[in-house]
Amino acid sequence: DDFNMDGCWDIATANFGPFTVEDPCGQVANSVSILLGDCTGNFVPPLPRDLVVQRAPEGVLSSDFDGDNIPDLIALNFCSGSISKLKGLGGGLFAPAQHVQLSPGAFPAFGAVEDFNNDQRLDFAVANWFPNDDISVFLGTF
Repeated sequence: DDFNMDGCWDIATANFGPFTVEDPCGQVANSVSILLGDCTGNFVPPLPRDLVVQRAPEGVLSSDFDGDNIPDLIALNFCSGSISKLKGLGGGLFAPAQHVQLSPGAFPAFGAVEDFNNDQRLDFAVANWFPNDDISVFLGTF
């Protein structure tokens, strides 16, 4: 997405690690990084560098969820069983995260953005990994 709206593609990364097989949710990160593109293939971090979310973000969804023409983010927080919503403010900046707890035992791992119910508002779905192996669907909620 273009987070600072300068016509160049930018990148959002979920900062999960470090990861160990023995304790996958032990000492994990809790942030998302934004890297602003310069249209030549180079990316630089704006300030603040990392956006605080909850434990072990596995992925990030990006779209204009609230209809204000500024990209927003949703972090999929694997180890906390939650999502974090970050409202885009423009200029590559985001408001502090609002956290939403998923069903007990949910480990959100993957997500998709689409208007699932054809109401002209973006929705998103989150695939929850073991042990639930289910999907959380959010219709028009941001």
